[in-house]
Amino acid sequence: MPKTIHKDSMIIVGEQGSGFETGAIWQKFTDLYDKYGMNEQISENEIYKVKILYGRKFDVHIGRLSTSMVQTPLYKILTIPPFEYVVFECKLSDYNNHMQMVNEWLENNPLYEQGLLNNNKFIIEYYGPRFNEDDFDESIIEIYLPIVKKQD
Repeated sequence: MPKTIHKDSMIIVGEQGSGFETGAIWQKFTDLYDKYGMNEQISENEIYKVKILYGRKFDVHIGRLSTSMVQTPLYKILTIPPFEYVVFECKLSDYNNHMQMVNEWLENNPLYEQGLLNNNKFIIEYYGPRFNEDDFDESIIEIYLPIVKKQD
């Protein structure tokens, strides 16, 4: 059973682009971060990947949390308002099955629907201390599904 958490507004400083170029976007963010660092960064050991869905296409925003919107102009900044999230743990080698579980949870839930960011569905992948780039398949990430109560 997934857990539910509340997250206040998040400022995610990083790089953004087409979901079909996720690897290149991750690398560009890493290169920028290595060169410029980040102002008022919250944690050095966490990366957030936000998938913003546009029908069958999606964009990704990859970055780190900060408390400041003042950054080098080379970064892209995404602000996410406060939300409740259902959190699913995911072993990366089993990612597709976990995403199916996320979708089934949402479809079968009578109380909640997916929260929107600028009228678009989104999810957040949290790459925290259990993510290991050297052992990608065995790494554990968390999938944050934003939820809001269904309107009658």
